Amino acid sequence: MARTLTNGSTSVDEGATTTFTLTTTNVDAGTSVPYTISGVTAADLTSGLLTGSATVGADGKATITVGLASDATT
Repeated sequence: MARTLTNGSTSVDEGATTTFTLTTTNVDAGTSVPYTISGVTAADLTSGLLTGSATVGADGKATITVGLASDATT
């Protein structure tokens, strides 16, 4: 099982969202893949969650959309 995580953005402004694409090999469609976000605190995210799961589609890809809180801190 191989996994690659990519993001087309090099920076994201507060209050915006960014989407990560998880590309898999030899993972069945419908498989739930857990993830953990690091390098930020839960308060930095609009969801307030640092963990979640993404479901792999028939194309072998899953998307993870993350909203960044507009908290005026860096």
